[in-house]
Amino acid sequence: MARVGAAWDDWRAGGRDAVWVTHAGVIRAAALLARGARRIERAGDWPAEPLAFGAAVVLEA
Repeated sequence: MARVGAAWDDWRAGGRDAVWVTHAGVIRAAALLARGARRIERAGDWPAEPLAFGAAVVLEA
């Protein structure tokens, strides 16, 4: 979360759209950040939605 959060913050500060090509863990972390969560307290808080291989996920910040 800290590493993805730092990249998220850099992207937000730039004020531009971006495309991230990454694995499901980073996408799940970014989804939490898009919802305002900066950290998780327990494993059950981690997003469990399945992500299909090669899927496109759009996040609005």
